[in-house]
Amino acid sequence: MIKSILLKSLPLVTFVALLGGCDSGSGGKKIPLGEFYKIEASNFEKKVGTGCDSTAGLCLQVDFKGVEIKAPKEDTVAQIIQDSIQSQFLRSPFGGERLASLDVLNQEMEKANLQFEEDFPEIQQEWYVNRDVEVSHENGEYISFRFDESSFLGGAHPNTFRIYTTYSKEDGSRMVLTELLSDEELSKIKVAAEAELRKQTKIAADSSFAEAGFWFPDDQFVLNDNFVLKEDGILFHFNAYEIAPYVYGEFELWIPNEKFRPAA
Repeated sequence: MIKSILLKSLPLVTFVALLGGCDSGSGGKKIPLGEFYKIEASNFEKKVGTGCDSTAGLCLQVDFKGVEIKAPKEDTVAQIIQDSIQSQFLRSPFGGERLASLDVLNQEMEKANLQFEEDFPEIQQEWYVNRDVEVSHENGEYISFRFDESSFLGGAHPNTFRIYTTYSKEDGSRMVLTELLSDEELSKIKVAAEAELRKQTKIAADSSFAEAGFWFPDDQFVLNDNFVLKEDGILFHFNAYEIAPYVYGEFELWIPNEKFRPAA
């Protein structure tokens, strides 16, 4: 059985996918993320369950590769970002909600393991939850993280997703496209991104997305908020099930600067 899936003192800080930057609740002045900070890698691996060393039962493998933001205590924005991305670390792999603590996460995983072995004692199966976060881009104004998760917890197939989130260094808030780009730039990006998706999927410019199996509202291509803006362009990521059935997979649309920014 699962005795401990995660260390109680695990120093991982993982990237938040579903929540934006939030206030620390102190009510005081937010101190920008300054130059006196560093980001360190932090890893954790665990393999537990009765099926790991036998021919029956469940084996659960947990593999987290994260980052930890280390900054002076008075750097409140660093604390805001760290608290926000910790929400993803505590996210339930089953329901998706944020759990109260690592102890609760341990209990949920142990309960799932016990229930599976009780229901299907003859089945040997390997479950896994892999989470990986790294800095995707950084400049003087903002810092972007890329979060990857892959998991198999029973069911028809494994699940994977990738999410990018960008935080303001000034106040720790999650930044959206309209804060980083002008309306004109966004209009050009939308045209270029749609053309790139049609190119990848071989859908003609005058053909319907819906007829090809895509789920855009009103059959009109739209950008999502899953992006990272770099010095030489912008990348959008669409996960499986987001705009099309699982079999279609995921899509990455890279739009170089020359498509939406005037030449310097």
